[in-house]
Amino acid sequence: MTPEALHRHDLTRGVLAYREPMPPEVAEVERALLALPPADRAVVIERGLASLDQADNASQAEIDAAWLIEINRRVDEYAGGDTKLVDAADHFARVRASLSAPRP
Repeated sequence: MTPEALHRHDLTRGVLAYREPMPPEVAEVERALLALPPADRAVVIERGLASLDQADNASQAEIDAAWLIEINRRVDEYAGGDTKLVDAADHFARVRASLSAPRP
């Protein structure tokens, strides 16, 4: 998604939602999409989502190299004593408890 198009979206709700009325051509594409049978709609949506993955033009080798750098950074951080490991089950239990706690 281009930076110009991104300003029209609210990504904080977990879904793309227009902050302003949809341009007529976008609304027309949506109407046409929703009129399709479910199987055809799924194919179109899947292709649309795949096109977003291709937007950054990063090759798999570049992605793998970036992950290797990140993995090494995290290992170095741990080995240097800059961070500590946390048991995943304990962490997720705390997160679930905090999410289910009553809010003021």
